[in-house]
Amino acid sequence: MPVFSGQFRYQVDSKQRVQIPAPFRNQLIDRSEDQDEEGIFFHVTFGSEACLYIYPRSIFTKEVAKLQEECGSFFTPPEKTRLFRKFMSNAQPLRSDNQGRIIVPKEHLEYAKIESDVLIVGLGNRFEFWNPDLFRQSVGAADAVQ
Repeated sequence: MPVFSGQFRYQVDSKQRVQIPAPFRNQLIDRSEDQDEEGIFFHVTFGSEACLYIYPRSIFTKEVAKLQEECGSFFTPPEKTRLFRKFMSNAQPLRSDNQGRIIVPKEHLEYAKIESDVLIVGLGNRFEFWNPDLFRQSVGAADAVQ
């Protein structure tokens, strides 16, 4: 299973494409459940803070199964159901192009307040897209890449 870590700063291009860092892509090469001959499959969704969560398809599928088990009961607390609903209703499948870029939907970029610069942060089984200023505010200026 891939483990994503580190911070990478990129630009969103005029077509709303974001480069996936090579260390992240390299972990997904030859994983047939996450790619085909045209690219690597991801899912993007709104994060719990003003960021985007990006999962490889195989990990997204496992996360959804876990959440479905936790939140699929009539007795599930409403707060958990609301979080699951937010997670799933904003999830969009994506495929990278042959240069390792994904097109991020406009409403997702707006949610995360990402305009031109994007900070990509590895977080174990997923990575996150952040507005660099909001990331600094979230973790503290001393912990963020400048």
